[in-house]
Amino acid sequence: MLHHTVGDEIFQKGINMYMKRKTGSLDDFWTVMQSVYDSQTMDLEKINVKDLMNPWIQEKQYPILSVAEIFGSEWTKIFLQTASENWTVPLTHQV
Repeated sequence: MLHHTVGDEIFQKGINMYMKRKTGSLDDFWTVMQSVYDSQTMDLEKINVKDLMNPWIQEKQYPILSVAEIFGSEWTKIFLQTASENWTVPLTHQV
């Protein structure tokens, strides 16, 4: 999920930088990945990698998703809702 969210180049650079470190904690991984993400992207609303991924690793439950799709004449609207505020669910789509 992280790979798909940040993209191939950022993910690979982050993994390579992390593997070169002498320490190997989860916080070290998030710090390296955030640093690579911040240096490689110009998004106005940058994601916080640790905040995005920690619930997926630390929560004992999984999110309950409610998805509804409404078709219009020239558009499709998809509603995605989680049962908890702790979860951010990256959403991708293909046309």
